[in-house]
Amino acid sequence: MTVRADVGVQLGRFDLSVALEVADGETVAVLGPNGAGKSTLLRALAGLVPLDEGSITIDDTVMDDPAADTFVVPERRGVGMVFQDYLLFPHLTVLENVAFGLRSRGIARAEARRGAHEWLARVGLGDRAGTKPGSLSGGQRQRVALARALVTQPRLVLLDEPLAALDGGTRTELRRELRVHLASFGGARVLVTHELLDAVALADRLVVLEGGRVAQSGPVTDVTDRPRSRYVADLVGVNLLRGVGQGHEVALGSGGAVITADPVAGDVYVAIQPHSVSLHRAQPEGSPRNVWRGRVRGVDLLGDRVRIHVDGAVPIVAEVTAGAVGDLELHDGVDVWATVKATDVSVYAI
Repeated sequence: MTVRADVGVQLGRFDLSVALEVADGETVAVLGPNGAGKSTLLRALAGLVPLDEGSITIDDTVMDDPAADTFVVPERRGVGMVFQDYLLFPHLTVLENVAFGLRSRGIARAEARRGAHEWLARVGLGDRAGTKPGSLSGGQRQRVALARALVTQPRLVLLDEPLAALDGGTRTELRRELRVHLASFGGARVLVTHELLDAVALADRLVVLEGGRVAQSGPVTDVTDRPRSRYVADLVGVNLLRGVGQGHEVALGSGGAVITADPVAGDVYVAIQPHSVSLHRAQPEGSPRNVWRGRVRGVDLLGDRVRIHVDGAVPIVAEVTAGAVGDLELHDGVDVWATVKATDVSVYAI
């Protein structure tokens, strides 16, 4: 295990308390709403924010432990960081920017420049070594920042929203490149992002922060298939309900009920994919076990699909085609019936 961290930081009224472990060769993506503590966690790992309690250990070396009065300064931690806005030195050339990390560690100028040239070639910018960052595109600046972080061969690399400033096409290309470069790096990696697609594409494991605490963590598919908070459910686009199961029925706090294919018992979460929800203007006949009456309270266009938010005893979001919106005359305030097959209901313990 490369990194073990028990991070306790108090910033005004905000209290961050997060336990995190990251192994060699593993990428952990940290997600969460604004103000959840994601960037504070990264800055604590980097040594830019000292701990108030807890400890940080990298390769069995204690980097921060206020109880033992131990604090290793950032430049001696063996940590590389890619900031959201890259923080390249505008007055230095691209080569000098990448070599800066090596020079700050006491590496001779000629050797630092050789290492910088090697990494610029690896990220496809060998021909831009003599230019200044201001002449580069956003994607090129991101590559320079990544090369500067990795050229020092850190034991831990931290990436704070590394793709956030890029447009859609560049983001897709850089996401693929970033995955390749991270895979070639043998140490631990922690990535902060707001984008689920970036997390799924780049990470082995997800850690979701809410209010300075870990709300959920685990392998990517475990978190996306079984969300345990409203934020995570909204992030992955799943209906998440909570209730008490008995037999083949889950009673919800809202007064409604969900019928399940398999028997359930106790406090449970109910997850339903929006595309599994069918909408009707009249009470339907047929086989669906779950039939709920509600009223449309919102219509969101998502490319060629439309999400319909339905209020009722069982609040639900359905995903339908644009054609269905016109055919059913779906708009705010209209009454609808929602149906879901019992076999499309996923239930798991709280």
